[in-house]
Amino acid sequence: MAGELRYVRVANKIWQDEKIKNLSDDAKLLYLYVLTSPHSNMAGYYVLPKPYVAYDLNWLPERLDKAFAELLRTGLIKYCEQSDVILIPNFLKYNPIQNKNQAIGANRRILELPQNGLIDEFITVAKRFAKGLDKEICQGLAKGFGNTESDTDTDTDTESASDRACAREEKDDDEERETVREITDAFTETFAYPPNSTQMQMLTSFLDDGLSAWHITEALKRSAEAGARSPTYARTILQDWVNKQAFTPDDVKRLDETFKPKKARAGPQVFGDDYEYKPRDRPSKEAFPWLYDDEPIEGDAPGSIKKEA
Repeated sequence: MAGELRYVRVANKIWQDEKIKNLSDDAKLLYLYVLTSPHSNMAGYYVLPKPYVAYDLNWLPERLDKAFAELLRTGLIKYCEQSDVILIPNFLKYNPIQNKNQAIGANRRILELPQNGLIDEFITVAKRFAKGLDKEICQGLAKGFGNTESDTDTDTDTESASDRACAREEKDDDEERETVREITDAFTETFAYPPNSTQMQMLTSFLDDGLSAWHITEALKRSAEAGARSPTYARTILQDWVNKQAFTPDDVKRLDETFKPKKARAGPQVFGDDYEYKPRDRPSKEAFPWLYDDEPIEGDAPGSIKKEA
């Protein structure tokens, strides 16, 4: 499943960064942890209770608090104590959102977060590092703690905004139902039985990674061609496309061409394709007389065999 294995980019120049170089060893380890944490998501903005960190790193709370304070002081992370939500400001710089599908997936993850005081800062980060996709990523985000709407807003404005939000949700629900139906039909056609909830969750999780319904149905089609009896084969194909950032059908086509096996020849080729065989003249009888031993002697009957004396 996509959620079980997700790759994160960590720039190798991180060790030349002055902020990193000046950190203590514990703070450096903690920063690598929050970048690659199993609790993280594709936005670098997620719920991370400190007891989880302490357990994963096998640290006492005092040790964790000291390293946390270093990262907060240098601005490498932001943390909301009320909600246990962490934000890595530079995460999207090195792990950019690739397309609209990925932006929608990131938005789903962010909308699952509890109310927190980092929303405005995340919106700023998204506008900076996800230009052109920041609206999809930040759609529907509420204000954070201490950022409630002004009392001067009219009921008409509030009602209008609510209506627009409901309309967007209904449109999204319709599109999601159509996608689920398309994937279900392809799955049933491939394996002769409909997917269960776990299998469906596994397949649709790749939508959050930036793939489309086309990718999922194509992977199922290739599973059928390979004679696969379970969706594990399709999952492997989909994960490979995510890892290689094949987010469009054209990307997949280019990958297929790159890794397409070359047609094997019938046997080892000794000569070039333009070689033409031409019989050569026999060497002279004077130089190689034994080559002419099978020639009939004058007067012998045709087909007779020469006997040695």
